[in-house]
Amino acid sequence: MRLSKEKVNPERWDEKFVLQEMGKFAPKEVNRVWICGPPVMDETFERAMDSPAFGRLGYKKEQFEVL
Repeated sequence: MRLSKEKVNPERWDEKFVLQEMGKFAPKEVNRVWICGPPVMDETFERAMDSPAFGRLGYKKEQFEVL
C-alpha cells in the first residue's frame, strides 16, 4: 500500500490500523515490507511489530524493514 496523496486514507496510522491492514494479507505471500515515512510512522510500525497481536498474525520481523 502506498499513500502519497493527502486524504487518501482519513484513518490515523496507529498500531490498530497497521495490524488491521497487515491482517488482510497471508504472511506466507508477503516477501518483504519496506516502511518509509516520518519518524512517528516508523515508530508506529515498530510498536505494532513488538505487540503480541503481530505475532498472532504469523509475520516475522525479518519480513519488515524500517528505512
